[in-house]
Amino acid sequence: MDIRGIDRCNDLRDEHIQIAVRSAEGMRGLLHHLCQVAAPNEGAPKVLRALARLASGCEWIEGELGIEIEGNEHATSVSVLSGLGGGLWERVLPVATFLVPVDEFFRAVELVPKLVAPLVIAEVTDHSLSLRCQEAPESIRLHRSPSDAPGRIRRSSEAPTERVPDMRSVDPDIVPPSAYTRPTIPSMDAVRIAQKLEEIEE
Repeated sequence: MDIRGIDRCNDLRDEHIQIAVRSAEGMRGLLHHLCQVAAPNEGAPKVLRALARLASGCEWIEGELGIEIEGNEHATSVSVLSGLGGGLWERVLPVATFLVPVDEFFRAVELVPKLVAPLVIAEVTDHSLSLRCQEAPESIRLHRSPSDAPGRIRRSSEAPTERVPDMRSVDPDIVPPSAYTRPTIPSMDAVRIAQKLEEIEE
């Protein structure tokens, strides 16, 4: 996978995606590189466009595509899954961890749904988001609560949860130990994110 020219996540282009999706090795290399160059406010959610492309006839993923996003104000982990049937899923790529607040990914999916098309939101909590190739149940709707931070999305049928991923399990080759003690990164302004992502899609 030729990653020349990708110095930050905003540099990801369609030609990079088209090459990466051809094989698990190519996508693995792209994800690893994007994790290394990712930084807040520099387009990390663009990786979701590359992953969503796997849902369109990718030969090396046999079952239904699923993407799990979870994190906190310091980092976001993205898992790529394949459905085995009967509610069982297997991971087809290593977990990709970005030193970017999870709210950036939440807002990107909420404000620019076409970024992850044909995937849709199947489940959401305060700290995690599931994307699937099917319509979300009617009970799951995105909304803002007055008590939430701007742009926070939540399942309307459930009370807020406090589940936060165990960052101790993050691959040390991707995320240095110092990341766990970094100060809170301020959330991006929702309108500014939308404008950036719309520019990406043009």
